[in-house]
Amino acid sequence: RDGAEASRQAERLIALSAEYSLQYWTVFWRLSQAIARVSPDAGDDDIDAALAEAVESITTMRTAYGSQLQCTRYLGWTIAAALECGRLPLARALLEDALALTAEERHYVADLQRLRAAVRQAEGADASEVEGLLRDAVALARAQGAHLLALRACTDLARLLQAQGRDDVAPQVLAAACDAVQGGAATPDVRDAHALLASLRPGPAA
Repeated sequence: RDGAEASRQAERLIALSAEYSLQYWTVFWRLSQAIARVSPDAGDDDIDAALAEAVESITTMRTAYGSQLQCTRYLGWTIAAALECGRLPLARALLEDALALTAEERHYVADLQRLRAAVRQAEGADASEVEGLLRDAVALARAQGAHLLALRACTDLARLLQAQGRDDVAPQVLAAACDAVQGGAATPDVRDAHALLASLRPGPAA
């Protein structure tokens, strides 16, 4: 992902939203810009500041505007960014917050289950627990017809199986999920899944 370009585009949209007094969207693009600034290559202070801004933006949406709409998705973005940069306690706290919201907002529940697996793996959980959570995430996504979320969960599951040396099972898990997603070849999720699938499948004999 091009974090610098995403941040520049978000800055333009912040200015446009402010010009037309679209306060909610001003906060939304500030959240997006904060997430774009989170990178393992950034300094610790910059990472922590960006994550704090993301959390503050979500809190503003929920309090100043009284809206929980899409907050599970926004929390999911921030959880993923926190995990990427090793902020496990923050990821855990945000995950608990997001899961509490799924009683009413279910559209992102599958990806939260995938992130729950990632958090548990980072906390040192047994591989069988992580696998079970990922399989639950796949089932939830498929039940909702959310093929892209199923692809994300299957990609994580295939990586876990590969790490366990279960190379006979991993391609089967991922292939069906790849086939179910039509289009989007240039998106990071689809590119990542297809690259992993290609690495799992043996090449032609020499």
